[in-house]
Amino acid sequence: MRGNQVTRQWRLVRLLSATTRGRSIPDLQRELEVTSRTVRRDLEALEQAGFPLISETRRGEVLWRFIDGYQPESPVALTTDELMALYFSRRLLEPLRGTPMFEGIRSALEKIGAVVSLRMPSLRGSLDSGISVSTFGRKDYRNVGHVFTRLMHGMRNHFTLEFDYKPPRRDQAGRYRLDPYKLWYQDHGLYVVGWDHDHSDFRVFAVERIVGVRVTNQRFEPREDFNFHALKNTAFRFVWGDPKQVRIRFSADQAAYATERMWHGSQKAFEQGDGSVVLQFSVADLAEVKRWLIGWGAGAEVLEPDDLRNEIRNECALMARK
Repeated sequence: MRGNQVTRQWRLVRLLSATTRGRSIPDLQRELEVTSRTVRRDLEALEQAGFPLISETRRGEVLWRFIDGYQPESPVALTTDELMALYFSRRLLEPLRGTPMFEGIRSALEKIGAVVSLRMPSLRGSLDSGISVSTFGRKDYRNVGHVFTRLMHGMRNHFTLEFDYKPPRRDQAGRYRLDPYKLWYQDHGLYVVGWDHDHSDFRVFAVERIVGVRVTNQRFEPREDFNFHALKNTAFRFVWGDPKQVRIRFSADQAAYATERMWHGSQKAFEQGDGSVVLQFSVADLAEVKRWLIGWGAGAEVLEPDDLRNEIRNECALMARK
């Protein structure tokens, strides 16, 4: 497996960097517990990766080492808590499996894990078996690696992108021209935020819905009026705009659950005499709030605005008829 290969090759680097005399292939074979063919293949891979390897024959034995004075960059000394945090972060990024972002952190952590295995074998095992993260409704990014790469290229170098975008309810994809400003990781999903040339506005596009993307030769200057933090703060989840005040009463048996999380940056909580609690926040899109509130059932009551209260009443009536 690729993970075992990366770990083994990193161990090989550490073994070679710890000797000035050199190590023979049979010696490395015993240390790594692999065949001589695997050792030769790994040595070749290190050479191709740019490591300054040399081989010398001494008393009829071929020894491998790095050139004099070369030391691979030493890994940063990490505490146990820091190692646990890094392993936990890899689990948190599981929804991005298939993207270069996830592959990058996985590769980095495999190298760190190889060092941990050499120094603290029991810790590596406890990290692997003792940390678990679950995600609900994650997206599939296995086929978007090329899209992600071009998005990042356009973003770093300020190139306008042209891409086809297919929302779930559309039969055909639409063509867009976008100045990419930011990648946004939200609710276990990856989104690109930028200036939409066709709509003359800042918009959000889900990465997995981008069918194909082309980097144009047109450069853009980032607009001074782009304030992602301010835009994001008006969105309950993804849709931003002019905010409206929302007030919801959660029943006494649901109050503790409703207040143990921060649902929005503008959220305020007001405890009531009967044990219930009123949450208040200002957001742009009521449809996103409606979908969230319906999950609370009768434990949540909309106090304002009336538009949201009526939409939920109509939605629940339709559900009852079905």
